[in-house]
Order: sequence, then C-alpha cells, then structure tokens
Amino acid sequence: MSVKKKNKDLRKSRIVFILIMVLAIAIIAGIVFLVYLTSENYINYGPENKVALSEQVESVTAKQAKTIVLNNVLLGAVKDTTWVGAQKMYDEVLSVTPSIEINMYSKEGRIGTFETARFKRGEKIFYTKTTKLPEPDDYIAVQTGGVMPNNVALNKITTTEEDVKNVKKALGKYKLLNSSVKIVEAYQTSIVEGEQVKLYSVTSSDSTFLGVYSAIVCVKGRNAYLIKYAYVKDTELSSDWPVYSIKYVIDLNLDGKAEIILQETTATKINYLVEEYIKNMKFNEVLKVSFDI
Repeated sequence: MSVKKKNKDLRKSRIVFILIMVLAIAIIAGIVFLVYLTSENYINYGPENKVALSEQVESVTAKQAKTIVLNNVLLGAVKDTTWVGAQKMYDEVLSVTPSIEINMYSKEGRIGTFETARFKRGEKIFYTKTTKLPEPDDYIAVQTGGVMPNNVALNKITTTEEDVKNVKKALGKYKLLNSSVKIVEAYQTSIVEGEQVKLYSVTSSDSTFLGVYSAIVCVKGRNAYLIKYAYVKDTELSSDWPVYSIKYVIDLNLDGKAEIILQETTATKINYLVEEYIKNMKFNEVLKVSFDI
C-alpha cells in the first residue's frame, strides 16, 4: 500500500472518529438536558419581568399618565414609555378622582367614548363601572386626551397543518416534554405597523407522562417565536399552572409598536398581563394585575 493511500485512509478514519464523537456528545447532552427538564415539575419561559418598576415611578409621572382599564379592572397607566402600576395609579390619582373619560375598544376596533365611575378598592384589585350600557363582556379602555392609541384588529383565521408545524417550530427544545399541539386561538394581526404576523394561544392536545403545557406563539413569515410558555409535569400539583389566552393587541404607549394583552388563568386566579414589544420578537412584561376566581 502506498504512503499516499495510507494517509488518505488515515484522514478518513479521523473524520469518521470526529463525527462519531460529535454525535456521541450531542446524544449525551440531549439526555442530560431531558433529565434536567423532566426533573422539574414546573417550567416557565417568557418575557423579562419589569412589573415591579411600574410601582416605583415618581408621583408627577403618575399624575400625567393615562389610565388603562380592562373589563372594569384597573390595569395601570402609561406616560410616554413609562408604565405605572395599578396600586401607584390608584394611590396618586384615582382614589380622589370622581370619574375619568375613556376611549373603549373591542377586539374589532373602537366602541366609543364613555366615562367611568369612581374607582373602588377590592381585595386585590381596583375596579370601576362605565356609562356604556349595556357594558361589553370584553373590552379595553384608555383615558382620553391627546393621540388615541392604535387598536389593532385581531382577525380570526382558520388553522391548517402549516400552522401546527410553525407552532412546533416555535416550541423548539420544549417539544422534548410534549410535542402535541392544540391551537386554541389563532389571529392575523400586526405588532409593528405594516408587518403582518400570526398570533396563537396553544396547549398540548393530549396529556402524556411528561406533562402538559400552555403557550403563546407568534409567527412572522417563515420565523416562529415562543412568547410565553408554561409547563407542568404532575397535573395533580398544577394549581399555579396557567392557561394563556389573547385579549388585545394595542399600542398603549404610542411608540408605533403594539403591546399584547394576555390573560393567565390558573385553578384559583386570573392574571391580566401587558407585554411590551421591544424588538426582534422580544417583549418585556410591564403590567400585571391578579384577582381570585
């Protein structure tokens, strides 16, 4: 055998050895990752939580902010790009304000201008009534004054296998836990003006020995993004596990990018969440209110 052929065979052997080692490392890493995931009963993925900052704003900012109401519940307020928490807004402004004028919106668009009653303190929330009669079952409202927020219509779409594939793409590594998909809500909408996206609330279509999940997914063109994800392995210990639903897409802070308003429903409570779009399908969670069911 020539030296040239020996060197060629040696190079082939080295390449095969390297490929085998890379494959082995990938398999071991996958197994370790799966063991880690399955050792956790509850896994939660989502936007960076900035809610605490909304209760730390200065009084002068709160007094200049526009109140946000969701289904008679005080969600908070916003002044330019500064978010004001519900507790701060009530303490600084609404506890001594007889009523405010609001623009009311449904998922389809603006309903009209109405007034609220004085806000009242509940056990965990602040709430009001409006002069809109009968009151809608589902609405979001923003205090009037200046430019009105851009309420982006949520257009329901009929889902196909392509939608399911995109959701699975967004789930990524979490498919190891449960890869089944049930699309609960599907909408065509726009977060950045002129850019159409599809927004889904999804959950697992069956309960496996690896647990169940709920998620919010956004698809833009060929790219699929996981916005929020909550998983629980043991459904007997799932009182804090939330099911997500999409409430509204609306530009509350008038920065040209719409916020996503979500509802988290657990066995014992409901959370309303405001997810502020930053860029590249990244969000910050900026407002949150919770109340018992």
